[in-house]
Amino acid sequence: GHHLRGTFCGLQQIGELLWLNNINDEKREKCTKVLYQNSKKTFNLLNNLLKWDSANAGMITYKPSQLNLHQIALNNVRLFNSQVRFKNLELSCNFDTDIFVYADLDMIDTVIRNLLSNAIKFTPTGGKIEIILDEIDVTNNTCTIAIIDSGIGMARDSQSKVFEIDATISTLGTDMEKGTGLGLKLCKEFLNLNKGTIWIESNENKGTSVFISLPIENK
Repeated sequence: GHHLRGTFCGLQQIGELLWLNNINDEKREKCTKVLYQNSKKTFNLLNNLLKWDSANAGMITYKPSQLNLHQIALNNVRLFNSQVRFKNLELSCNFDTDIFVYADLDMIDTVIRNLLSNAIKFTPTGGKIEIILDEIDVTNNTCTIAIIDSGIGMARDSQSKVFEIDATISTLGTDMEKGTGLGLKLCKEFLNLNKGTIWIESNENKGTSVFISLPIENK
């Protein structure tokens, strides 16, 4: 609620500035950019809060099926086209194989969307983000993909805490974007429901790789 109130206040102030003041084109362009970024962030936060609340209230039903993980990744890459252009980033899905996992579509779509949003947030202008196929483990019937960015990285002590329910970790993005830390917790909860795993490999100022592993067969 605190974060939502703050972002809505910011949106209101920018709206008033654009509506009531005679500002030059340069300032108007900056305000429009901030307005877009804040509205996108507010939507993502509200969406995560609603999903989190629904999951904890038992209102989200786990409905697994055979999903094309490659297609889900591509759809989310396209979803972030405008944000990528704003920060002049390179975002790509660097595997072209149709890989089918056994999982819930809405949950896995939410996981990948949150992870890409984080990568964009913490990657500076001109950086690179890619989704790769890390491993197909036939023995354990699992598939692992990774979202790798060239961003600001993460301290080692933070890596062990970002998935904890009672931990509060919020780091400003490269454009001073604020966050709540809720996204990664939601990712872990959804992956647990789907018999999957998530882990992070990162070094400060050297980028971050987030790995997610999912079952490829209904066993």
